[in-house]
Amino acid sequence: MEGNNTSTLSDSEYRGGALDVERMHAECPVFRILIIGKANAGKTTILRKVCNVSKKTKPVVYDAHGNKRGKHDIEHEITYPGSRFIFHDSGGFEAGHSEELEKVRSFTQKKALEPAIKDQLHLIWYCLPLDDQRPLSSAELAFFDVDTGNVPVVAVFTKFDALEKKTFTELHQQGLTRTEAQTRYSQHAQKYFEDTLLPLVMKAKAPPRTFIYMDQATSKCPELTSKSADALKDKAGLQHLFVITQKNNLVLRWLYAF
Repeated sequence: MEGNNTSTLSDSEYRGGALDVERMHAECPVFRILIIGKANAGKTTILRKVCNVSKKTKPVVYDAHGNKRGKHDIEHEITYPGSRFIFHDSGGFEAGHSEELEKVRSFTQKKALEPAIKDQLHLIWYCLPLDDQRPLSSAELAFFDVDTGNVPVVAVFTKFDALEKKTFTELHQQGLTRTEAQTRYSQHAQKYFEDTLLPLVMKAKAPPRTFIYMDQATSKCPELTSKSADALKDKAGLQHLFVITQKNNLVLRWLYAF
């Protein structure tokens, strides 16, 4: 992995400046993302699609010393062949277990103190699956009381199709015919999400910069990269770096003319 030499460019200059692609890659050759979410939240699928690799492509995991590892740890660096993204993976937060949340808090604070921009954390994706009977537990929502400093957070609500299926079943059980439920379930699921679930996150002490919802097939990954670029709009250098690093949204690269 990358060495420990510090950047010759100041943090404020890099984050706010307009640099050419060559110098940007020289100063910060990678874009670093922390992805959070419990097992089966869709994290692996998202990473593969963002890196534009197939299901058969295995991630490469390195520890802090640059040694390859098989199991993930929040400190370990995850990447895919040919990608300039580096991911850090954190499990979800369970009720009564504060260890994982404390790990994330400690990790983000430590990364904020890194002198080299390439070693800092640039973005956080928090995956919140909607296929549970009671989505968005208090343990999961506790993350949005954590100050992540200058690192933008994107809330990624995954498996929206599971919420739609649940809504269809509820409408049918309430007496609607299958045809009636079929025509109404999508609108009802959308309303429940916007009126009940989304405010729990967006009105928290430390809300995400933006959000996206997607189905189990993560068909909206190009939208995720667009939302992520928008979340970085006050960090011109990092926004530029993110756009040229991602490969699954060519329209985004065209829009930013990179």
